[in-house]
Amino acid sequence: LWSYFVIFIVFQYFSLKTAVSRLFIRHHALTCFYLCVPKAYS
Repeated sequence: LWSYFVIFIVFQYFSLKTAVSRLFIRHHALTCFYLCVPKAYS
């Protein structure tokens, strides 16, 4: 029973970690986009 619980916790942790990293990458890309585009057009 404990092994299933540990596997569940690890799975939840990794899915949360990938979701957070995905969100961070998207936010970083948007920030770079908003910073780089005005420089290209100015």
